[in-house]
Amino acid sequence: MDAEPREPAPESNGKKPPEPGLKQLFGCLGIFVAVVAVFGAISLCNSAIEQNAPVKEPANARAAATPIPTPTRRRQPTATRPPPTRVTRGIGVSRRELQSFFASPPAPFVFDPPNTMKDGRTRVSGMSPDGLAFLELIGPAHNLQQTHMTVDWSGTQAERIPSAAYLLSFAALSAPGDDSNSKTARTDWVSDNVVNAMLSGQASTTHQGLRFTLEFFEELRFLSLTVEPAR
Repeated sequence: MDAEPREPAPESNGKKPPEPGLKQLFGCLGIFVAVVAVFGAISLCNSAIEQNAPVKEPANARAAATPIPTPTRRRQPTATRPPPTRVTRGIGVSRRELQSFFASPPAPFVFDPPNTMKDGRTRVSGMSPDGLAFLELIGPAHNLQQTHMTVDWSGTQAERIPSAAYLLSFAALSAPGDDSNSKTARTDWVSDNVVNAMLSGQASTTHQGLRFTLEFFEELRFLSLTVEPAR
């Protein structure tokens, strides 16, 4: 039997056609290179973005940081003024003048030690030996601010003579100076106004810048004379 004639092989220009296995290998390598190139480009872009992006602090970074203390403004000391000096007027008579006179015979008063009143003033009080007169000297020793004498004004007119003598002596001495006319004017005013004080309860006058006030306490039968600066 005659064999079938084979078709002549195509002519080539001296090169062998690539084998089918090599074609597939080169195709896979090309795809891999392309994928690697894509991922490389993406990686480069991400790296550039991360480099340009601002650095984000951790959430607890600010809390952990030591706070900077806010400078406080020092309080400037304020100048304080001393309290105003209390200017007090006196009657111009010292405690020693009155105390030495009434502590002398023939009827020496017995005086208590100085004590401080609620308003801060100093008071010295004394009692006559017969208990008929009570004397108060109030204020600084060198210039008293106020003086009081209270006498027992009970009994008959004759029985009031010792009390009247105490009261008139006090009126004469409870103002500055030794002017006899001024002393007489003061004692005369007391003598003339005892009855007025007994009727109305009080009588007063101003003499040499001082106020003289007579008060009568009917229930106790006491007569009081107060000497103080006139307001």
